[in-house]
Amino acid sequence: MRELAKLSLTSKNLREFCISIPFLTFDGMVWKKSLTDRMVFINFVDRFFALRKGMETQHVSIRWPLTTATSFEKFRVFTWLYNAIGCKVQWLELEFILKGVEVFSLPISVYHCKSLKKFEIDLHRSILEFPSSGGFYNLKSLSLRNVRINNDSFGEWISSFCKHLEELLLDHIDGVKNIMINSSTLERLTIDNPSSSKLSNIIISAEKLTSFSCFGEIMFKQGCLPSLFCNLSSLIYTNNLDDCLVPAIASLLKGTPNLKTLTIKYHDYFLAKRLTKMESKSYGFTLGYWESQNLAFVHKLEKAAIELFHKGDNELELIKYLLKHATSLKKMAILYSSPLPSGINREVDDYEKAPTAEIVFFAVPQENS
Repeated sequence: MRELAKLSLTSKNLREFCISIPFLTFDGMVWKKSLTDRMVFINFVDRFFALRKGMETQHVSIRWPLTTATSFEKFRVFTWLYNAIGCKVQWLELEFILKGVEVFSLPISVYHCKSLKKFEIDLHRSILEFPSSGGFYNLKSLSLRNVRINNDSFGEWISSFCKHLEELLLDHIDGVKNIMINSSTLERLTIDNPSSSKLSNIIISAEKLTSFSCFGEIMFKQGCLPSLFCNLSSLIYTNNLDDCLVPAIASLLKGTPNLKTLTIKYHDYFLAKRLTKMESKSYGFTLGYWESQNLAFVHKLEKAAIELFHKGDNELELIKYLLKHATSLKKMAILYSSPLPSGINREVDDYEKAPTAEIVFFAVPQENS
């Protein structure tokens, strides 16, 4: 915005052009320690919105440090939300640093904004409070990052008051143990759940879901998921296949009869490296176990990527099952972050597999790569 302000001073035509730009970012993080600089910028933004006179805006991003902000500064920054709504914003992106576990509430007009299609918020682990009744009118994409939620009925709120939601991202959400989501419109779901989070169980009913990415340590209740992901074509799961996790994963896979892409890996290199050094707890689920699950998706699977941890016994048994029964399989990628156990290449090559299947080994990039 600083460069935009300088450019707008060069001529009337350029000023009109700058005022009409539909993608706006107001970043106060660069002046965390300078109230004076922040207030100068606030005055500029207020003037900028006044000149726009409600001109339609596609994207507004506001990043602001509020840990040392006065109540007057907060008021001035929050008025930009009303200005964005007045400009019929379609995508609103917020990042605020608050004091400790301070509670943050959005103006009700944000929920009622008919033009708003995409909303993202990052509160750096502060509490986000939702209204007890009512929600986003026309929102299609919702992303919550580093947010604490002190409402156990959050999932029910999503189900009841986000009727048009197609995409949901929950990244490092804390404060709730269980989330139950029932949506007839949800198509893409991403959950990144760190080990420190209280979130331990999620139940999903989403008949239109086509893409599901799960990072972290969420345990799914067995028996809750089958037949609920009939349209799911892509699944990413990031964890190993310890014995305690295999039944839950099998239960999840039973509910994905049309799955075409399956990825099982760990997205955190350092944790994956520690896992490879730990004593293996994966040895009890053989090819016979997977064959007994009668997984319908296996005949439609086209691509798979599975990472080996430690000796990778459970992972290898799943690989063996997929190679044997996935008749449409085109590519199997086997990932490893430690030296590949001797003989694995030969063992995998000897597995019975579909004639079209290509097997590729990939070394996960090391720390200094």
